[in-house]
Amino acid sequence: MTINASLDSESIAPNAESTKLDSAMIAKTAADPNMAAAMTWLQGQAYDALAAIIEKVAESLPIAPPEADTKSKNFKQMATASRRNAFAAKERYELAEAIVIGTLLNHDNPDWNPMDPSTHQTGNQNALVQFLLNRNTQASS
Repeated sequence: MTINASLDSESIAPNAESTKLDSAMIAKTAADPNMAAAMTWLQGQAYDALAAIIEKVAESLPIAPPEADTKSKNFKQMATASRRNAFAAKERYELAEAIVIGTLLNHDNPDWNPMDPSTHQTGNQNALVQFLLNRNTQASS
């Protein structure tokens, strides 16, 4: 698929009302037997895209520098360092996940301050998050 680069972004930008997800619409579409397969596929695509974004953010977070002296380490010290690195990678991924999900939950919240948890919105108010979470509940039932 190619995109005509001569179009200016303002002429093709959707307005907020046309792109807003509606929880009732999502539920109705998921319940429609003719649309259920398409909905499941779309949810899978959205979930995969979200996972890719989280992974990209995690990769961009700083990594602690390796210890300078690796030649004189014994096996036990190397195993400990390996576990420490794996734990740090898991923490980076969890931080990236919190950043991305927090941004999704609060994309339309002008009062949101990422450093102040009292300003965030809950997932129940966000149709996109419900759309992604619904995929998990459908897969398990």
